[in-house]
Amino acid sequence: MGKENGAVARRVPVVNDETRRRAIPGYGGSAQRSQPPDEREVMAWRGFLDLLEASPRIHRVPVERPLEHEAEQLLRQFRHQRFSYVDAVSFAVMRSLAVTDAFAFDQHFSTAGFVRVPAA
Repeated sequence: MGKENGAVARRVPVVNDETRRRAIPGYGGSAQRSQPPDEREVMAWRGFLDLLEASPRIHRVPVERPLEHEAEQLLRQFRHQRFSYVDAVSFAVMRSLAVTDAFAFDQHFSTAGFVRVPAA
């Protein structure tokens, strides 16, 4: 872990509610699908969620209005980029926790100033 601007740079897996809603079928999101997930897929995702909840290595961050407001500001700041709302919420959460590295294949994380792991 390094230091940036006096804050401790952290490498902690972070999951936020908005990411879960959008990424996990059957978790209240509107993942673009032609049909709903079958029961086996739902059970697999629920098992995955149980593992996330039980893991001492995962830090779950509830996204409340101040983080949503920061995400909206980021969307305005980077208005010429094609950031999704989920990207912007992730960036706001990461900044609030002084997380500098992102396990991501999405170039948007680099554009927003994060170090992508693995590097492109």
